[in-house]
Amino acid sequence: MSSPDEQGRRDANRSLIARFLSDVHRDIDDFFTDDAVKEIPFATFFSPDGGPMRWQGKEALRANAEANSRRIDWYEWRDVRISGTDDPDRFFVEASGVGEMTVGGVTRPYVQKEYYLIFELRDGRIALYKEIMNPLELLKTVGGEIVLPDLPPQEY
Repeated sequence: MSSPDEQGRRDANRSLIARFLSDVHRDIDDFFTDDAVKEIPFATFFSPDGGPMRWQGKEALRANAEANSRRIDWYEWRDVRISGTDDPDRFFVEASGVGEMTVGGVTRPYVQKEYYLIFELRDGRIALYKEIMNPLELLKTVGGEIVLPDLPPQEY
């Protein structure tokens, strides 16, 4: 059972996450710790070393947010479900998202049917923000081509 202090912290953290997800063009300073980390572990095709995409520190997060705001015309989270854990500073979010992205002068719809987000908070700010999504949807949106082997569907 949570202590009243833990429950208050859990409620405040949940509220911060809800506000964070309500505006994709948010101010980094309002939400993140100075040493915060954002990770997108499965969109490795955009990473210079083929590993998870990762930004650490407010300046890196700000640069990523500014780059995204130049590409993402609009985006909104939908069907957001925020789930707490035994730890009042750790949350999981299930959501979908829809918007438009312009890359190379071409505007395309950007839809993610399933997002899984992990948040770890410290002192009322986000210390870790991890996006788990279908990177193939992102690849299609930016104009990438997905080539599947010539196999019957049941063999996939």
